[in-house]
Amino acid sequence: MKRPAWIRGSQAFLAAAILGAIAPAGRACAAAVEGSLTFPSAFIPAMTVYARDADSSKLHSVSTNEAQTSFKFDLPAGRYVFFAEPRQAGAPQIYGAFTQAAVCQARKSSDPCADHSLILYTVGAKSPAPMISDWMIPDEMADEFDVLLGNRQETNPQELGAPHFSEYPAQGGAGRTGPPPAPPALDFSGGSISADKQERLQEAAKAGPNFAGNLRIAALPCGATCVDAFVVDLRTGKVQLPPALGQVIQDLPCRGEESILFRRNSRLLSVTRRRDAGITTQYFIWKAENSAFIQTAEYQRSAERFCTPP
Repeated sequence: MKRPAWIRGSQAFLAAAILGAIAPAGRACAAAVEGSLTFPSAFIPAMTVYARDADSSKLHSVSTNEAQTSFKFDLPAGRYVFFAEPRQAGAPQIYGAFTQAAVCQARKSSDPCADHSLILYTVGAKSPAPMISDWMIPDEMADEFDVLLGNRQETNPQELGAPHFSEYPAQGGAGRTGPPPAPPALDFSGGSISADKQERLQEAAKAGPNFAGNLRIAALPCGATCVDAFVVDLRTGKVQLPPALGQVIQDLPCRGEESILFRRNSRLLSVTRRRDAGITTQYFIWKAENSAFIQTAEYQRSAERFCTPP
């Protein structure tokens, strides 16, 4: 299948890495490269920032602290792409990148800034400093980053027809990058929730939304390998524990981070569990009009197939 142009262009650096391209000889000494860092909420977690050499397989990385808004590399002369991922417990599993949309947003353009193609930054050239502020990159790019960093294996062929986060965009609020509004008083009348969990949910709400634009998914332990994933509506304060997210056993034989997957800019959520001798992934869409999940798909495969690269 022919990939869209933005994938072919923005991921040229991946092709070079896979083919083992050799960096040009005679490179200059390292030069300082400084960039800025944002996050789609007032809370900026600690992160790992990556600089990927477009002409070799070299991946450089630096760590940032909580609330840090800049980063700095010492890089050899060359061309690089920049991206980042949170490394702090409780932060959403998303990537930010230096893209055309980031530059567009910095200009405060009236344009929708929908071009998420990666920018090749040339060390020493007169070009905009790297700005990792695009946190709405397409699913395909996020998947490529996952594979590059070893966070997951290539997509299993059986899963290619599965729903994508980008097919179910959040309805309002997902693109906001300013401080989140103060969370409302939480309403726990929808179920029996212990005082300890109520306190934890109050703290989680302060971090702002991480799902479907205005919601917070807060996974609280219910056992050694068990979590209850509560849904907190940060507009109304309503708290609920949908049946699909109650007592999710996180004992997958591999790819353990995929037990529950969701994104702030999407209404799609997936839950992957063991079922009998196999692995089942269920996909749910959040319906704001009735504050409930609707299951849209289910995929089953053996544990061996789930863990085996294509």
